[in-house]
Amino acid sequence: MKLMPKIVKLLVLVLAVIAGLLYILMVKSGDVKTQNAYIDNLLNLTVALLYVTAILAVLGWIMDIFASKKSMVYTLISFGVFLVIVLLAYSQASDKPFTVGGIEYSGTVSKWSDTGLYTFYILAVIAVVLMVFTSLFSGISLGGNKKTVLAEGEEVEAGEEPEEESDEE
Repeated sequence: MKLMPKIVKLLVLVLAVIAGLLYILMVKSGDVKTQNAYIDNLLNLTVALLYVTAILAVLGWIMDIFASKKSMVYTLISFGVFLVIVLLAYSQASDKPFTVGGIEYSGTVSKWSDTGLYTFYILAVIAVVLMVFTSLFSGISLGGNKKTVLAEGEEVEAGEEPEEESDEE
């Protein structure tokens, strides 16, 4: 695993050199056709980098999931909950065709558009409810042995006042 960051740094360096060379060649050439060819090459390189980055991100995510059994279980539970939300949104979506700007859209497009919107709405409501719930209950202690550490290093039980220091010595 310690070799992966070195490989990624080397790959980034090589791709940066290639992009830099293409940019210099593009700027130095005065011909518009040649510049367009270099721009096409730079765009192709950008798309290739996007694909490589996406693949590496997904592979890293999968490796992290399988790193421990606990994270794999939590990920599968989260994925299952998300799948249930999407299925619920899909079941409520309309498959009625519609027209926008003179373009006719099929029932399939309508169904998936509605599914995406309903999924967003459901997830937004869940997020807001969880934020409100968290803010309401963040100040409530559920018991336990809570201690507060004071600046001098002494500990005080929750709800108790710190002892006053006396000046008598």
